[in-house]
Amino acid sequence: MKNTLLFLLTGFLFAAPALADEVVAPPVTEATGLMAASVTDSTPQAEVEPAAEVSAEAATPTDDDGFASPRPAPKGSSKLASAISETRRVDDLTEGEAFLKTLSPELRKTLAEKGQALMEEDQSKEGAYAGYIKAVAVFEGSKERVFELITEPNKQVLYLPRLETAETITAFPNGELTQFSLGVLWSSYHFRVQHWYYPEASRVEWHLSKTDPEWENDIEDQEGYWQLYAAGPNLTIGEYGTYVNTGLAVPKSIQDFFAKKDIPGALTAFRKYISSDGAFRR
Repeated sequence: MKNTLLFLLTGFLFAAPALADEVVAPPVTEATGLMAASVTDSTPQAEVEPAAEVSAEAATPTDDDGFASPRPAPKGSSKLASAISETRRVDDLTEGEAFLKTLSPELRKTLAEKGQALMEEDQSKEGAYAGYIKAVAVFEGSKERVFELITEPNKQVLYLPRLETAETITAFPNGELTQFSLGVLWSSYHFRVQHWYYPEASRVEWHLSKTDPEWENDIEDQEGYWQLYAAGPNLTIGEYGTYVNTGLAVPKSIQDFFAKKDIPGALTAFRKYISSDGAFRR
């Protein structure tokens, strides 16, 4: 059963399991033309750091009762990022097109064909994103609408299988603490994840919550992010990263193997949910 749990946990989007069954991705229409045209582009890759560390303090918005929400500064940032209702221009390119140019031709080709692609793991031993497994996905929808859909983690139970519950414990205008229950065989595994929303940068970050001394998570550690880029009025590029430590006594290389094998199914399921404007159900 531990192997089954490991397989499911390492495929999370917002700490929810990936699809175990194969799903067919929705066709990529506008995206296919956009990325296929850039596959053979020989222009040097732009000097962009989509996930650079930041040190500036973030603002602390207040909740409906006037209490300060303890939103931290984002762990990462992107020079291409803009607010959810805006689209940054880089020369004659949208921010999404500029981000695509930072990817290898092979990745762009995979995106054009499948609508999603795994990136190489960050092998560095230092820095905020050491050990992360990263991916890129194409969403058919405006950046603002995609952001709305990914900032509803309690609704993941509607479209991701094996997730028994997804309950909002505490909600802020700029974040949410969510408690998940995952069913594996005859057992359930429980954990809480803190999500933080950065609409001014079209970014979402999350991490395993360890602040309640009376609550014990059934996994050791987990964190991640989504960074969104507008590529057109109804086309959004999502950069995704995740790190998971299940706490099981297996090497990290084994955990990474299962994560890389399972994440594509999770991305596909999420893309179906986005492309249906939240109507898709498992």
